[in-house]
Amino acid sequence: MSYRNPKQTVDAQSGQYMRDLQKSLAGTFSDYASEEKKEYERRAKLNEQVVAKSQERINRISGQINQVANANKTTNFDQMYDLLDEYGQYMKINPSKRTREMNAFINNMDNSGTTIKNMLANTTANGEDFISGMEKGLGVMGGVMKGQKEGVIEKNSIMFGYNQAPGSKKLNFNPRGLAAEIRIDVLNEGGKNVGSSLNADMDNLDPVYLIPDETSDMQELAKMGASFMDLNNPNSPAYKGQPESSIEEGEGSDKYRKSRLPSKEYFLTKIQPEAKSQVDSLTAAESIALYNDVLRKEGGVVLKFQEKWVDGSEESVAAKEIITKAYAEHVADNFAQPFLTKGLKFGSVLDKPIETKEGPIETGKDFYDKVRKDPISYFKTYTKIEPKYDRKKNTITIKADDRKNSDEDLVFDMNNANDRISFYTQLLEYSKAAKGDSKGSKLMRKQFEEALRAGTAKKIKPKAKKKLPTD
Repeated sequence: MSYRNPKQTVDAQSGQYMRDLQKSLAGTFSDYASEEKKEYERRAKLNEQVVAKSQERINRISGQINQVANANKTTNFDQMYDLLDEYGQYMKINPSKRTREMNAFINNMDNSGTTIKNMLANTTANGEDFISGMEKGLGVMGGVMKGQKEGVIEKNSIMFGYNQAPGSKKLNFNPRGLAAEIRIDVLNEGGKNVGSSLNADMDNLDPVYLIPDETSDMQELAKMGASFMDLNNPNSPAYKGQPESSIEEGEGSDKYRKSRLPSKEYFLTKIQPEAKSQVDSLTAAESIALYNDVLRKEGGVVLKFQEKWVDGSEESVAAKEIITKAYAEHVADNFAQPFLTKGLKFGSVLDKPIETKEGPIETGKDFYDKVRKDPISYFKTYTKIEPKYDRKKNTITIKADDRKNSDEDLVFDMNNANDRISFYTQLLEYSKAAKGDSKGSKLMRKQFEEALRAGTAKKIKPKAKKKLPTD
């Protein structure tokens, strides 16, 4: 049997299929590689846009912070630049993959420039009030209340840069949360934190309480009270029961006419409702600061400080009544003197003052004229205490050692109407010349008060040269 080669059949169609498949696979890979390249380029471009957008926002925020920092060079803003780095990292994350905390951080940082700027604007406004009060002094209208909390003056002096107080300030900004928290930490000279503000209104910096300046309101109230009294009418109730006195026809004249001074009590009655309205318009803190430091007279009750009145509280009601009475008294003694010391003339011109019928007892005016010429000597005579007179300041000081149950010196500023009236009134009391409730004693006290009021109004004038506490 002879050998035969197997019959070979060439499948040309299958070969074509293989060639087409290889071509198709090659084309598919080429298309895939092309699309992948495009996607890579798209993502690269998108990343570039994200980075550019992020940097643009960082630059905007940084510019705002730099602007605020340049306007507030005494405050350390270093923390904000560290927060900007963190902000930049969050901005590079796909928005869909950011957490709620990240978004809140970004939102608060976006608004940080405006937030900080507004807070520091409030700081400046508060600082102006504080510095103005410090410049006016302690315990005067428009000035700073005495008895502030310990360390409060130091904190605010550093905060507001008063008198180059040693220390520093550091911004503390927390953007983590639904709303940003912002404060300024105050550091003393040794770097110790002595206080901080915790909100945009600066309410938590232990505020320095200021005394309201009621000068213009008191001036207007004095004029109003005078108009209520009808002083040009001889039959006005203001003159009812007032003792007759005498008044010079002119300065240095030896001619006199009968006169009556208007009643201070009547004046106080007329202005009391308006004084109450003024007190009601003030906060509890303002009212009490004004009373304790300015209105209260020697020996008067010291009111407990409180920031707010308590509705229905007997203590608050009583305090308001005390302040209202003192407010009216202050108006009478310091702003109504031009009206209360101007007597209404009547009758004929006389060659000498009207003699009183008090017999050998000197009149209140006589007593005032006597002691005003040498008040220091008379004080020593009546009390056995020698006060110290400061000619330059025009003050009289009673040392603490000479006062019972007191560890503070008592200083009378003879340039101040209240202090002057208080000092001379004490002289009358120590002399016992008008002691008791007799008709003569009451008349003498009244005459003395009128003479003292008139003398004080004449003595204390704006820009007057300081002299001895005599007329």
